[in-house]
Amino acid sequence: MRALVTGALRIDGFEVTEVGDGRDLRARTNESIYDLVVSDLRLPFGDGLEALEDLHARAPETQMILMTAFADDSVRTRAATLDAVLMDKPFRLSELRAAARRLCKDVAHRGTP
Repeated sequence: MRALVTGALRIDGFEVTEVGDGRDLRARTNESIYDLVVSDLRLPFGDGLEALEDLHARAPETQMILMTAFADDSVRTRAATLDAVLMDKPFRLSELRAAARRLCKDVAHRGTP
C-alpha cells in the first residue's frame, strides 16, 4: 500500500518521504515540517492517529490524510478534530490523489512553505 501511495504522489509531483512505522513517523515529524502527512491508522510500532494528534499539537498547519479499514465513531471524531481527511479502505487511488492535491492547494493559499 505504501509503495502504491508514494508512487502515485511522486507521479503527481509531490516530494515524498517514506517511513515504515509509527516510531519513524514521529521522529521524522519531530525533525522536519511537512505540508502534508499521509498515514495509515494501524502502523508497526505505533498508532497513526496518535502520531497525527501529536503532530497537530506541534504543527497545526500540517494537512493530514488518515487511511484505515477500521474507522469507528471514535476514530472519525478524533480525525475530524484534526481536520484530517479520513480515507476508508478500500478507496480509489484517484480519490487519495485528489485529496492530496486539494489539501496542498489549501497550503499554497495560506502561504505555507
